[in-house]
Amino acid sequence: MDYQYLNLETEDGLAILTMNRPPANALSTDLVAEFMAMIKALEEDDGVRCLLIRSAIPKYFMVGADLRVMPAEVDLSDIDYSQPPEKVLEETLARVSPHFVEFLKRGQEMMNAVERLPKPTIAAIGGHAMGGGLELCLACDFRVMARGKPKVGLTETNLSLVPSAGGTQRLPKVIGRAKALEMILLGKKLDADEAEAVGLVTTAVDPDQLEQEAMALGKGLAHGATLAMGCAKQCIIESANVSLDEGLALETESVSKLQGSHDVLEGLLAFSTGRKPDYWGK
Repeated sequence: MDYQYLNLETEDGLAILTMNRPPANALSTDLVAEFMAMIKALEEDDGVRCLLIRSAIPKYFMVGADLRVMPAEVDLSDIDYSQPPEKVLEETLARVSPHFVEFLKRGQEMMNAVERLPKPTIAAIGGHAMGGGLELCLACDFRVMARGKPKVGLTETNLSLVPSAGGTQRLPKVIGRAKALEMILLGKKLDADEAEAVGLVTTAVDPDQLEQEAMALGKGLAHGATLAMGCAKQCIIESANVSLDEGLALETESVSKLQGSHDVLEGLLAFSTGRKPDYWGK
């Protein structure tokens, strides 16, 4: 696939995905499609051990859906604009809504794909992450955020909408129900230190340290036992949907899957000999 809005670099097992859809990396049908294709390719690439997502646009990490982009199949040419404004809006929404709902479902699939990638993921937040932008961050395993001007928030209720790319589901699991209600119902925006204080971001750093800190975290993860990390991620994700017994069975299944792998043998041998393990992610 040819990528218009995403650029990928790989460095020592760390895949660095840079978003660049000016002016603010707003989610469009094309950007969602590129993300889905990219995540699939990364999942199949054994050379990629960890994923770092960042923005090429200094002011923004990502904002929500691009409401300016009208699906090609939506025809508004025969609407009578001499009608009262409320009638025009009603007719426009009636034509757009079915397509918008389908777009939202694709956005949910994109966030699920990021979350379920069996490799550790990091969001490096150097600019505002609003709506779908924060939802993308929530789908990542780690969030490193620059102090200063950047803010994060799920402000959809200010437009009489609801976060709909996983925000209402993932945010409470990260910061708790009460804080999630406060953020979403009040449309509250947090800076890096505030987000770190409630556990929304892993680390708040000075702006000039963002790339260095995120890269260091990513390379550290990439050199780790990423096969086991992927299994642990699956267990944690599924824990919300299964009983305790089913979750314990999933843990047992994961251990069985890992037995005989290079990384398990390497980890045990390194531990017994007192040296640093050389994991391959296999």
